[in-house]
Amino acid sequence: AAAQGVMVWLPDLHPSTVVALNRRSLQEVFSNDKFRVRRGREALSALMQNRLAVEDKFRSFRPADFADVFRRYPPSGRSPLREKMNGIALILTPDSFIKKEYVD
Repeated sequence: AAAQGVMVWLPDLHPSTVVALNRRSLQEVFSNDKFRVRRGREALSALMQNRLAVEDKFRSFRPADFADVFRRYPPSGRSPLREKMNGIALILTPDSFIKKEYVD
């Protein structure tokens, strides 16, 4: 599922806030009300605009690229990477879900 997401730079937000915003946006996108769908897409688009800062710093915003980097380092050597990635969050897109019930 994470392959359809994007990594974004949101250093001022607590990770739980980012997850809540992403979840709420996806719930709106999967609703049956056109206004709510549009509002959810706008919110997701605003969240995903922050991927450009990640791309500038790390040359990629794809989650798979970040996973590959972590795989190359042993667990003991990952701390410096985690420190550099502080403020980065994964935003899932509607394509990440087979059924909309998974978002509820």
